[in-house]
Amino acid sequence: MVADSDDEAVTQDSHCSIALLFVGNRGQVHRLSVESAPRSPVGTCYLFYLRFVMSLHLMTLFTAHPAKLINLLALLFAFPGGWLLHATRRREMRAMASLQAQRQSRPNVEPTLDWATLRMNRFFYIFGFACMGLALLVSWVSTQV
Repeated sequence: MVADSDDEAVTQDSHCSIALLFVGNRGQVHRLSVESAPRSPVGTCYLFYLRFVMSLHLMTLFTAHPAKLINLLALLFAFPGGWLLHATRRREMRAMASLQAQRQSRPNVEPTLDWATLRMNRFFYIFGFACMGLALLVSWVSTQV
C-alpha cells in the first residue's frame, strides 16, 4: 500500500506485523517495521501503541458495545470502594476486639479509641460509599445508553 502524497504514512496490519510505508520526496517507498525501528523510547512506545492498542480495535468495541464498557468503568469504581469498605470494617472490628481485651485486662480503666483512628475510619467509610454510589450511578447510566 503506497501513500498518496509525499511524506504521508500509511499503516498496514497483516498477521500481527505492523509496517509503516513512507513515500520520500523522489518517490522512493521506505518501509519501517517493528524489526527495523530505531530503539528510542518514543519510537518503541509508538510501535507498541501501533501493534497492540490499534490491533484491539477499541473504538470499534466502544461503538459496538458502549454499555459493556460503561459497566466496566462502574466495576473499576465498585471494586476499590467495596475493598475499602471491607478493609475499614475489619480494621474497626480489630480495634473493638482490642478494646474488649483492654477492658478485661484492666477493668477499672475505660479504654477509648484515639480521634485519628475514628476520623480515618469515618473518612474511609465515606469514600468507600461514595465509590459504591458512583459505581451505581455509572451502571445506571449504562442502562440508558
